[in-house]
Amino acid sequence: MLTWSPPVRDRDFLADLGNLAMASRLRRLAERLYRDGERVYAAHDVDFEPRWFQVAARLKGADGAPLTITGMAADLGITHPAVIKVVREMEERGIVASVHDPADARQRRIRLTAKGERLLVRLEPLWDAFAEATRRLFEEIGCDVMAAVGRLEAALDEQDMARRIGCSYQDRGPAVTIVDHRPGLEEHFRRLNEEWLAADFRVEADDRRQLGEPKTEIIDRGGEILYALVRERVVGTVALVRLSSRRFELAKMAVAGTDRGKGIGDALLRAAVDRARQRGAAAIVLTTHRKQRAAMHLYRKHGFVERRVRIPGADRVERAADGVSMVLDLGRQAGFREDGGAS
Repeated sequence: MLTWSPPVRDRDFLADLGNLAMASRLRRLAERLYRDGERVYAAHDVDFEPRWFQVAARLKGADGAPLTITGMAADLGITHPAVIKVVREMEERGIVASVHDPADARQRRIRLTAKGERLLVRLEPLWDAFAEATRRLFEEIGCDVMAAVGRLEAALDEQDMARRIGCSYQDRGPAVTIVDHRPGLEEHFRRLNEEWLAADFRVEADDRRQLGEPKTEIIDRGGEILYALVRERVVGTVALVRLSSRRFELAKMAVAGTDRGKGIGDALLRAAVDRARQRGAAAIVLTTHRKQRAAMHLYRKHGFVERRVRIPGADRVERAADGVSMVLDLGRQAGFREDGGAS
C-alpha cells in the first residue's frame, strides 16, 4: 500500500521568508493536516473528506433541522461559494440532500440524509481521536495553538490584514514635510481641494470663496493652513478654521490623487491636531461624508468621534445636508458644549 510522505528538503524556502510567508505556511500546514486526515479516513474505510468537516459538523449541531447555505456560511465564517462546493460534493455521495424552504420556495435548505446520519455515528469516535491527538500535540510543543488562533482572529476582527499592511506601507512611505502657509502656495490649496471636490461632489460657492481667498477667509480670521511637501512638491493641504478662542474646524483637507495611501493624510491630520493644541483649543470639529470611508477611518484613528454638533456656515454647503459631524475633544475642562459652543 502506497502512503504519502513529506518531501525531504535541504532548505525550507517558505520558512526562510519569515513573517512574509505567514499565510503560505498556514495553508501548507492545513494541507498537510488534511492529507493526514484523508489517510485516517481511508485506513478506517470511511467515505469522508476532511474539507467537508465544517459543513458536516454544523449540520450535526442542528439536530436534524435543515439549514440554508447562507446561514451555514455566516455561522462558519467562510464564503457562500465555498459552502456550495462542499454541499454539492456531499450531495453526490448521498450524505446530504436539499429540501425546499416552506417559507420561501426560492430558498433551499440542506439536511443530512439517513446515510449521512449513519456516517456521522461512525465519525464521532474518529473525531474524538482527532481532538485528543491535537491536545497531546499542543502539550508536546508547549503551545495552545487554538487559543493563539483565537487571539489572531480577534485581532484581525479589530483591524484586518489589508489595513495593517496599508499602515505599514504608509510608515515606509516618502518623507513628508509640513509647512505653514506662505505667499505662492494659494494655488496648491485651490488645486488640491478642487480635485477631490469635483471628483466626489461639486465645487460650491462657499468653497470658491475659501479656495479663492484663503488668506482673507481663513488666516486673517485667526485660522491656519498647512501644506504637506514631498521633495519640495506640494502633495496635500489642510485648514484649521477658527470658530472661537477654544474651538477650530478642520476643513479643506486634500491629498493629491497620485499620492494617496502613502501616509500623507495621516501626517497632515497629526500636524493639524498638534497645531490646534498649541493654540489652546478645547476641541476640533469637522463635517465629512459617509462615502469618504478612508477619511472617516483616518479621523477615527486620531480620536474623532461622531457627534451631532452645529458648525457655523455648514448649512451653506449642499453636501453637508447628508454629512457626518465629528468631534475631537482636546480638553474637557474647557467646557465644550454639544450645541457647538465653548466657554
